[in-house]
Amino acid sequence: MSIVQTLTHRITRSRHASVSSLHALYADCIAHDGLTPRDSVIDDLATYYPIGSHDDGPGRLRASALLWHAYTMTRTAEPPSIVAALAWLDRHCEGRRHLDVGSGVGVMTELFVRSGWRSTLAEITPEVLDFARFRLGRRRIDATFINLCTEQLPVAQYDAITAFEIFEHVHNVDDAAAALCSGLRPGGFLVVDHIPLREDAAGVAAALARMGMWKQAAIGTEVDIYRSDAERLVTVPAQRGPSD
Repeated sequence: MSIVQTLTHRITRSRHASVSSLHALYADCIAHDGLTPRDSVIDDLATYYPIGSHDDGPGRLRASALLWHAYTMTRTAEPPSIVAALAWLDRHCEGRRHLDVGSGVGVMTELFVRSGWRSTLAEITPEVLDFARFRLGRRRIDATFINLCTEQLPVAQYDAITAFEIFEHVHNVDDAAAALCSGLRPGGFLVVDHIPLREDAAGVAAALARMGMWKQAAIGTEVDIYRSDAERLVTVPAQRGPSD
């Protein structure tokens, strides 16, 4: 058994993995089949989009950009903010059901699954969701997939929801907050990144507060973690994704 495989088994057994351990696991989520992370990115893209496929649509471009961005995060000295957020959730979240909204190519889902969570991907670009399904299938990662163009988010099903780069793309902050919060179980956690592109960033916090969420923690300067108040959490009808 390789060092990385041994590390993965230890993390699965432990609910208190260190940030450095999870950073190493994050890099291994990019890699597969003995290839380096960089070669794995090339292999994933070349296998799914073979030369001559003539698929140069926005889905392919977004999938490629997201996967290469995930790879660059393996090259930094500091771990990605989601790694520190996962380490925090491992310590403070009792349940292990996770939803990633705006899931992209599924790297975050793989990280959560290999850390002992059950994870669901929710993505508004069907082509990107299909590519994520392909990537996770190659790695034998068991996950649930939600196409936000045609499916609704389940209500009160998740102990933790991650939503990165969501609020800067929505037209109605309150609707987005409602869609995200509706998926949380009472006492669940919502992990969001800061919104540098919006002038109404304070409005996001206010919208979450109206949904019965309060700020529980900050991960560096990039990520905030909100917790639902079991007595105040507003349950709203099942909705489509927050980008509708």
